[in-house]
Amino acid sequence: MLPGLPLPLAQALRRALNAKSPEGAHLGAYYFFEASLKLTGASMVAVYLQDGAKEPKINKALENLARPSTGHWLNLLREIAAWLGSRPDAGLLPLSGVGKRLTERSPKPACVAFLKYAARAQEKDENRTNVSVLDLFDGIVGYRNAEVGHGGQRTQAFYRDAAPLLVDAMIEGFEAPTPSKA
Repeated sequence: MLPGLPLPLAQALRRALNAKSPEGAHLGAYYFFEASLKLTGASMVAVYLQDGAKEPKINKALENLARPSTGHWLNLLREIAAWLGSRPDAGLLPLSGVGKRLTERSPKPACVAFLKYAARAQEKDENRTNVSVLDLFDGIVGYRNAEVGHGGQRTQAFYRDAAPLLVDAMIEGFEAPTPSKA
């Protein structure tokens, strides 16, 4: 998988896989997610802007890029991917298949395991067995806000439990098969 990733993503994943501590693996996996989200989101924004930026809802969301959070990036990715995929000329546009790939649900055991862990940590229920990459991204944003953000430092036991789940979920999410063309 590493050779097929753009350099910043490959470096972040390599950092997670080669970390000397559970905390290092956890942070590396989270940085892999965040870099993936921002790289994909920025690509989607570029396609949208190149097309003329004519959707008021998306334009309003773009204002958040002045001081974006991971939630803002995820919202832009979700909105622009849906917009691109719904266009009648979608087949002619770059990245128009991203929305389908993000939302197609399938059994992803590593993603489900991480989402269940993250839900338990937030005292929520998680019972899905089929998930999408977007479900994983949504889960990680919520997890980040509850467990990682705002300078939160956790115990080594937390990182020992969470790191392999997050690393495995990210790898599985990225190795999700591309939907077949109908």
